[in-house]
Amino acid sequence: MPNMLFSQWYFSPTKTPAIGYLVHASKVGIGDSFKISYRPRTTLHLHNFKDDSLNTFMNITTAATGFPSLTDTLGLWVGVSGQKAFIFQSQNAPLSFFTSKRERLTITGDGKVGIGTTLPTARLHTVGAVRMDSLPDASQVVKVLVVDGQGNVNKATTTQIGDHLGNHTCTQNIKLGNYWLSNDGSNYGLKVDSLGDVWISGYRPNNPNPIHPVFWRVLLQWKTIAFR
Repeated sequence: MPNMLFSQWYFSPTKTPAIGYLVHASKVGIGDSFKISYRPRTTLHLHNFKDDSLNTFMNITTAATGFPSLTDTLGLWVGVSGQKAFIFQSQNAPLSFFTSKRERLTITGDGKVGIGTTLPTARLHTVGAVRMDSLPDASQVVKVLVVDGQGNVNKATTTQIGDHLGNHTCTQNIKLGNYWLSNDGSNYGLKVDSLGDVWISGYRPNNPNPIHPVFWRVLLQWKTIAFR
C-alpha cells in the first residue's frame, strides 16, 4: 500500500507525484513514473515508462497454485515482454477459453489443443466439422491427409491410398503409365502401352490353371474395336 495520499488523483509512496499508482476518472493506471498527463485507457491499465526491455505482467494466484516467492512463477500471468504479448499458464494444468459460458478451446498441461473437447488426446483434437478456405494450389502432390476409422489424421502417399473413383465417374483422362488395370492389382486385366496398343490378359474359359494366361494384343489405329 502507498504510504501517502498525495491528492485525489494519485497515490504515491513518496511526495513525488504519481510514481506508481494513478486514479483518473474511474480508471486505474499502475506503472513506474505514471504521470497525471497520461490518462489510463482502460479500467485497469498497466504500463512501464522506464525501460522498454522490462516485462509488464499481471499475476493471478490462488491457494491451489501457492503464493510465489521473488523467483517463482506461479498461477496465471498476462502481460507484455517488449512487444510480445503473453497469456501464461505456469501450472501443469489446462488453460481454457470460454464463450457464451461454454468451454470452446482447451490447452492441456502437456500442450494438447482441444477444440470442442475438454480432453484432447492428440496435439490438435477437434470435435465437429473442420473447414479450410483459400488454400494455395499444390505445385506437386507428394503426400495427402487421410482419416482413419477413429478420426486420427495421418499423411499418406497417393500410391498408398490409390484412386478409388467413389462415384464411378471420371472427370479427367486416366494415365495408366504402362501399368495394368485389373481387379486385384495383378497383371490380369487391361493395359495400354506407350504405343497405344491395348493388351488384354486373362484366363482361358473353363481352364482353372493360373500359370497359363491368354494374351490378346489389339492394335488400335483408325477404328474403334468393341469387345463383347
